[in-house]
Amino acid sequence: MKKVIFWIFIMTCITIQSFFIYFIAQPQFIERFISLWISFDVEQTAYTKFVFSTIEWWSIVPVVCLILAVITLQRPSKLLSALTLIISLTGVLALVLSIYSTAMLIPIGR
Repeated sequence: MKKVIFWIFIMTCITIQSFFIYFIAQPQFIERFISLWISFDVEQTAYTKFVFSTIEWWSIVPVVCLILAVITLQRPSKLLSALTLIISLTGVLALVLSIYSTAMLIPIGR
């Protein structure tokens, strides 16, 4: 049962990473996204610019996660399982945070 939950979690992370990488790699997405930030009068962060400019290299992250997941399932180890989970979650967070800015939130109740 642990292996099934582990596999589902890793595949979910890989799917999310792949989704973000695919859409960020589309030129029209970047243009629309930048115009969205401009409409909120928010300057694009250096981190976002970095991720957008190196997005083709980010496709390595889901591949590494998949390879680590397969190795972990073949040779169960707590250390390898933890490493796989950490890399998967870090990849998801890194991509999600690249398009997120707290300055875009609209304050309620002023």
